[in-house]
Amino acid sequence: MGNRNPKELLRDRKGWYMERRARDEFDQKYGAREITVQVTKLLEELPERVPNVSEKDFLKEALICYHHGAFRASVIMTWNLTFYHLLQFILRSHLHEFNSAYPKRYQGIWKKAKVQTISKYEDFAVDLKESEIIETAKSGNIITSEVFKTLDAKLDVRNTAAHPNLTHVGQLQAEEFIHSLITNVVLSLPLPDGV
Repeated sequence: MGNRNPKELLRDRKGWYMERRARDEFDQKYGAREITVQVTKLLEELPERVPNVSEKDFLKEALICYHHGAFRASVIMTWNLTFYHLLQFILRSHLHEFNSAYPKRYQGIWKKAKVQTISKYEDFAVDLKESEIIETAKSGNIITSEVFKTLDAKLDVRNTAAHPNLTHVGQLQAEEFIHSLITNVVLSLPLPDGV
């Protein structure tokens, strides 16, 4: 393979590498892992199921990152899509429950808050952290324990991906992250029609 013209194997000081065309041929011939196929299909079909224009923008960026091997970025963009969806779910269907649970769950923060009653998307970011919003949604029975556990665990992964560190975020981690959030959060928290 290294002596063929064009070469199928390339070598540098670190070792041997398969040339991209040869690798693409093997991928086509032998296929991708099942989870890769599932995640790719899930992401490609999702735009039809996402009516919100902002969510479509987040999704488009997540897809671009994922398809180009920018797995750390795909994790961050998928989190942005998911968290935005959660906030829209609260605003459109459960705002009263959230505003009732907020002073009970975080009394100290609520007393000092610049915005004590959430009424629009921007209000969420004034005084509350993402983790506090998720906790309040659970306390107000807006999300199930299973959705809470998924969001809580994936927020930690997003934080690791978003901050400079030596942790490697590879394809497997990105696929699991994307599949879990899209399936267990975005698609399980339906927004009202026309939103």
